[in-house]
Amino acid sequence: MGISNWFFSPRPVEQEVQTTEQPVRTYDFSVSKRELQLEKTRKTAVGTKDVQISQKISGTEILEGEKETWKNFCLELRDRGYAILKVGKDCFEASEELEKVSKEFFSLPIEQKELSSDPDRNNIGFVSIPGTREYIKLRPSDPISLWPQQPENFTSTFNKFFQEYSKISFACFEALASFIDEMNPNRLPLLKPQDTEAIREFISGKSSISVIRYFIHDLESATVCSEHKDTGILTFIVRTKFPSLEIWDKSLEQYVKIEELSELGDLIVFLGEKVPLFSGSKTFCATPHRVIMGGGKERISIAFLLDVAK
Repeated sequence: MGISNWFFSPRPVEQEVQTTEQPVRTYDFSVSKRELQLEKTRKTAVGTKDVQISQKISGTEILEGEKETWKNFCLELRDRGYAILKVGKDCFEASEELEKVSKEFFSLPIEQKELSSDPDRNNIGFVSIPGTREYIKLRPSDPISLWPQQPENFTSTFNKFFQEYSKISFACFEALASFIDEMNPNRLPLLKPQDTEAIREFISGKSSISVIRYFIHDLESATVCSEHKDTGILTFIVRTKFPSLEIWDKSLEQYVKIEELSELGDLIVFLGEKVPLFSGSKTFCATPHRVIMGGGKERISIAFLLDVAK
């Protein structure tokens, strides 16, 4: 089985049914009544900053494979739906440089920015959503025609960011895969040691970076990006200078203003929709999030999207 087919082969959720004889395994892909109720609750949930984050996770220890740190990271994802990473100087500098060069790109005339649009795909290259935001989303493997020619250092800056964040993102994936495998020792492993490098290369080729510019508005508060779940494996958001991201906290059953709980340079990590697909675990479900922004300021958001999209 190829790596692509392996990733997209669903691993059903296993349940134990007790009988007088041997346990029988059944499979359940249905949406629970609890999840349906939470969908209704989320529509009226109020964001709050009165939340205590149990811990911030060391990105350095994640990279070094510290098992206790890996476990704590996965417990945060399991219990809350997100985790906050403290990253090193190299990651922080790469994000600062990408923000700077992206601002230069967004300041160009719309006709010049649209040269990086893809007419056949509406979610790659440069995309403008009138009245709320514009963004550029790229993978290193995308055609050269999509890459901005101005500013001149855009491509090199983008690739530097990708290299730094692909390291931490794949280490987080390794931690999550290891944790899920330990939870389900009798099922097909997510990540065998001998497959690690091949899977790293596969994921690296499918992952992308999205830089989003949210336009200035004059309202007291506005939803500039409505509630949604990302479709990938893990999303990594660089904490911005204009906190506006709200994320659903599973343990509290309410939205939290996550960027007000973190510091500049922190990395906010949450789950995408492919985790339950290939893990077969409802314990790790995609995390709803939204952007509710105050007026008077522009927001630049940088996201690394770890994915295996075809």
